[in-house]
Amino acid sequence: MTGEIWEKYLIAIDNMARRDGYHLLLICDNASSHKYNPNCYSNLTVAYLPPNLTLHIQPMDAGIIKSFKGNYRKLLTERALNLEMQGVDNPYKVNQLQSMRMIDRAWSEVSETTIRNCWRHTGILPEDNYEEELQAMFIQARL
Repeated sequence: MTGEIWEKYLIAIDNMARRDGYHLLLICDNASSHKYNPNCYSNLTVAYLPPNLTLHIQPMDAGIIKSFKGNYRKLLTERALNLEMQGVDNPYKVNQLQSMRMIDRAWSEVSETTIRNCWRHTGILPEDNYEEELQAMFIQARL
């Protein structure tokens, strides 16, 4: 994310909150692109998480990204080995369409169990109804 995209996002959120009569608190990590000037937003406050906390509270950082990247690397390596066996000069060269197809496949191979366990690990979801909430997230993520 760039600072420019972040600023446009904050403006849109602030405008929506002002229009609907809400005051919002946005909690985010302390990425360098997440600059915030409180004087620019009337209905939005940004709070930053302490450094190195994301592993403990963000499910994507708690193993989902690792699983996805591992799947992608496996697909890329398998493809490169096959191409090398065919005598292709640069078997690791991938065009955008090939990469997008491997990304799609790598994501589809991230198991629901991995996602469930990562959410459970963070302790964000309550124990009694996390199944329904996760199911709704799976449906949304697979669209």
